[in-house]
Parts: sequence; C-alpha cells; structure tokens
Amino acid sequence: MMLLQIAIQQWVFEVIMEQNKRSRILFETIDNLACKPGLRSKIDAKCCECIYDPYQEGTWRIQVDNCTSMTCPLYWVRAKSFRKKDS
Repeated sequence: MMLLQIAIQQWVFEVIMEQNKRSRILFETIDNLACKPGLRSKIDAKCCECIYDPYQEGTWRIQVDNCTSMTCPLYWVRAKSFRKKDS
C-alpha cells in the first residue's frame, strides 16, 4: 500500500512539473511578443495567450492563423502566415 502511495505522489509531482514547464514556455512566448513596441505585437500576444499550445503541432503563428473563433474581436486582424500566391 505504501509503494502505491509513493508511486501516485511521484506521478502527481511529474504532472505538476510538466504543467509548470508548459506555463513557462507559454508565458515566455507571450512576454516576448508583448514587450515589442506597437499595436501588432499586442494583438499577437493576446492571440497567442488565447490559443497557443506549445505541445501542439505548429508554431504560435500557425496555430493563431488556424483560429476559427469568428466572434473574437481580433479575428480579422490576427497574425496570419505568409503564403506565396500561385502564379
């Protein structure tokens, strides 16, 4: 019984540490965007805060570009990936 309690405590500790790591990565990304001058960087930081998950596929810009929340006031001015036009 004691070994089970120790295993559960260790698992809980690992989960908490992983969540803290995710929060730190997210906070650093948002902070880097928000500290830049201009309105564009503030919009990017807010969109990043809303939708970015560092453990999902793609960069923050790609994840924000794929946002489907059309009711968001920032939807039409959100960060978009640069795409080449087909000739």
